[in-house]
Amino acid sequence: MSKKKKVVKGKDLWEQLDGYKDSLAETVEIKFGEVEGEITVVYRDINDIRKIESSFEDKFPEKPEVEFKGLGKIKLPSEDYPQFNDHEKAQEWQEKSEPVRNEKMARMAYEFISNDERPSEDPEEGTEILQDRLRFMDIVKIVNKGMELTGLNRQLDEARKNS
Repeated sequence: MSKKKKVVKGKDLWEQLDGYKDSLAETVEIKFGEVEGEITVVYRDINDIRKIESSFEDKFPEKPEVEFKGLGKIKLPSEDYPQFNDHEKAQEWQEKSEPVRNEKMARMAYEFISNDERPSEDPEEGTEILQDRLRFMDIVKIVNKGMELTGLNRQLDEARKNS
């Protein structure tokens, strides 16, 4: 037998939502060998996450331009012409970009971790610690949970396509 959800309407809804997003938090389990732990992931404002994403835009290497007959020069990899993304130049760009993507994900994970559980008060040092001590998929797990709390799941998918 399933419980029916009580739908709150009108003024009651606004009263119940007051301050609610600031209390949104969930834990992510980290299991690394014999070490098991939990990290509290909290809601963050979309503008804070966008600032982090935009701060990494200039760190990515310039996309190479490749000449294609009938199409002219195309920067690769390309969303408009994904059939060319297996081109050698596109693959080289992906390899050069990987460290920047990894650092960006770690910085976003740092932002989503509860302030009192962060590995350092300094974001750069904390990001380095996360990259050093966690597996990349643990970092992704933290970011995914943060995106879920923030409602940015779709934006994360777009960011992956663009990077």
